[in-house]
Amino acid sequence: MRSGQVARVGRTEWADFSFPRDADLADVHFAVQCQLSGARLRKLAADRPLALNSKEVSEAELQPGDVIHAGQSSFQVAFDGQTIPTGNNRTLAGGSIAASAALGAVAAVASTDEAGEKEPTAKEIAEYLEMSDDASAVAATVKTGPELIAALAKEGELANAVRVQAHLLPKRHCIWWGILSVEEACGDGLKFMDAAARDAARTWVEDPSELHRRQCDAAAGKTKLDGPGSWLAMAAFWSGGSLMPPEMNPVPPDERLTGQAVTNSLMIAAVAGDPTKAKLRYRAFLAKAPQVASEAIPLPEKR
Repeated sequence: MRSGQVARVGRTEWADFSFPRDADLADVHFAVQCQLSGARLRKLAADRPLALNSKEVSEAELQPGDVIHAGQSSFQVAFDGQTIPTGNNRTLAGGSIAASAALGAVAAVASTDEAGEKEPTAKEIAEYLEMSDDASAVAATVKTGPELIAALAKEGELANAVRVQAHLLPKRHCIWWGILSVEEACGDGLKFMDAAARDAARTWVEDPSELHRRQCDAAAGKTKLDGPGSWLAMAAFWSGGSLMPPEMNPVPPDERLTGQAVTNSLMIAAVAGDPTKAKLRYRAFLAKAPQVASEAIPLPEKR
C-alpha cells in the first residue's frame, strides 16, 4: 500500500483483500489506512472481534511488527525501509496469512521563498506523483506542469497527461471536469448505481459540504468501484475532511487521492463501449480541462 490508500480486509469480494476460506472473518472485517507517517487500523465489523497483539481494539495506530488478529487469520505489519524492533517481532500462528503495508515515499512538490509559494516544476510533479520512468524522462525535458501535460500527450502518454492535469486542477474543478468528461464519453451508458455515484459527486461540486462528501462515500460503496461514476464519488470523498467515521479520530486523505480517483474514472470512461476510441477520448478530456480551469465552463450552481 502507498500513503493515502485504504485497504479493507474480509471474507468476501466486498473487501479489497478477501480470504474466503476463513469462515470466522466478517464480510468486511477491518481497514488499514496508510498515512504519511504511519498506518491506522479500524474495525468495520460490529459483531466480530478484532485484536492487535492479542488485545481487542476498535481502532489503533500500527507499528512495525504488530500482528492483527481477525477470524482465524493473522496479519503482520511491516513498513518499507523500517526493521521490526527486537522484542516486537511477534510470531504468526501456524496456517496464518502474513501481509505487509508499505508506506510510499513522498516528495514535496512546491518550494517557498520570501515572495511566497512557487509553482512546482515538471520534475517535482513527476516525483510527487511517483510517475513511471518513461513519464519522468519526459518531465526532465520541460519546466512547468502545463508543458509536461503537452509533452506527455505528444509522446502518446495520454493517461499520464490526464493524471498530471487532474493533479493541477483545484479539486472542485477537477471533479467537475471528470463529470463532464464521463458524461461526454459514456452518455446514458452508466449502470444505475454508478450513475447515482456520479450524481452524488455532482451534488458535492454544487455544494461541497461535509454531508455531501460523506454521501459520496456511501454512494461509491454500493458500486464495488467498478465504474467511472464510483471513482468520481470517491474523488469527492477524498477531497478533504477525514477518512474515518465522524465519531473516530480524524485521518486526513493524501492530497493526491482526488486527482488519482478522477484519473481512474477517466481511464475507465476512455475505453467504455468502444476501446478503439480511447485516444480520441483522452484528447477530448484534455481539451476540456482548460475550459473548466478558466471557468469558460463554469462550476455548477447549487440546485
